[in-house]
Amino acid sequence: MLLLDLQGTEVNSALIKMLIEQHRPKRQEMLEIYKRYKAKQVPIMMRNLGELEDTKINNKINVDTYSLIIDQKVGYMMGKPVSFSYNTDEENGNEAIRERAMAEIDDFMRRNSFHDVAVRTCLMASICSYGALLMYVCPEGKERAKSVLPFDVAFISPDGEKVTHALRYYTINRFIDGQIKAVERAEFYDDRFIYLYEKDANSGEYILLGEPKEHLFDYVPLLCFPNNDEWQGDAQNALELIDAYDRTVSDVNSEIEQFRLAYLLITGARLEDDALEKLKQTGVLELPDGNSVNAQFLTKEMATEFIEKHLDRLEEDLWNVVGGINFKDRYFGGNHTGPALRYKLQNLENKASTTEAKMKKGFREMFQVLASAWRKKNIMLDYLDVDMTFSRTFPKHILDEAQANSMLVGTISDRTRIAQLSFIENPDDELWLMQQEREEKAKRMQDDYQFPE
Repeated sequence: MLLLDLQGTEVNSALIKMLIEQHRPKRQEMLEIYKRYKAKQVPIMMRNLGELEDTKINNKINVDTYSLIIDQKVGYMMGKPVSFSYNTDEENGNEAIRERAMAEIDDFMRRNSFHDVAVRTCLMASICSYGALLMYVCPEGKERAKSVLPFDVAFISPDGEKVTHALRYYTINRFIDGQIKAVERAEFYDDRFIYLYEKDANSGEYILLGEPKEHLFDYVPLLCFPNNDEWQGDAQNALELIDAYDRTVSDVNSEIEQFRLAYLLITGARLEDDALEKLKQTGVLELPDGNSVNAQFLTKEMATEFIEKHLDRLEEDLWNVVGGINFKDRYFGGNHTGPALRYKLQNLENKASTTEAKMKKGFREMFQVLASAWRKKNIMLDYLDVDMTFSRTFPKHILDEAQANSMLVGTISDRTRIAQLSFIENPDDELWLMQQEREEKAKRMQDDYQFPE
């Protein structure tokens, strides 16, 4: 995030160029770790042995622990869709207004395939340190949301809290004069307008395309989703451990393969070139008679126990540093009860809870932006009354959950109690179904026993 106060600043080419230059170092850092996640820029894959490159085996094995760390947390906290509900004070609110707002929220979620958008935003935050969500109004007049690449976005804030402006800059391909050419484009957002710029290839200046357009929201529609307070990706503090593990695995594999190309030691005789060629083709070696003639392979013993302990230590330290779960851990196997399994997942849960808090804040800002557009359509929604429920992708222990849930009857609200059940995806839908069943049972009893209405 760029700490700048742009209040009253004129939006022009000079401002766009300055913001891009300020953000470029962070963009480069994010691009490198994003490429690493996609296994396109991994240190071990770029290793070179210099003068020994052509003579010594140099296997390059990417175990890809980096991607596993990120995918593990995202799958754990976002594997199930986030549940959104709208709750107002019924004494002061209008039930018809609430139902219309909830219908609009459901329509927005389905129209945008919002679970996919949310997962993508969380994934990019876990990789690059923050995610970016763009709100816009499509030609049909419907509000849309899409996750955009965070390294293309610079958020501007005077205090590091409230985003007052945002810049998105990227490259598009355009067919010009019979050729495909890359064109640099920049979109600058404030709380009312979008300024669309394109970079002139000759002058290097950014040219405003037409007049600024209203984006139809009352707030900046480009939203920031930081991964944590430190603005770090999930695996950024363990890069050296990950690289050390890749190097060790690669070197051991090279050493094993080098054994297959072991040196043949011949004493008491000299082989001609044609004999060596025949040996390579047939594997048969003819030696002259003589007691002093001998052939044997030079071998070397590998310290396998030392290597295994070294790899185990690296792996254990790595997962402890990133707060993830090593499923190869000998202590993780077995049939664990729900509480025991939750204890083993505590480090992962702590990390997921931090990201969840940031995601909730971002989603609340999203509903604040949406409410400003819906208000113009006479759809009333207080974004503070939107509740969000994140459900973990966690092994189900239905018996334990059912017993604990039955003990909570009458002590907490039904919605809160039902939301604790891992197999209930939407507590509000479940409450509605329970109410329908009660009404149907009451109607059947009335019909069977002819109770007066």
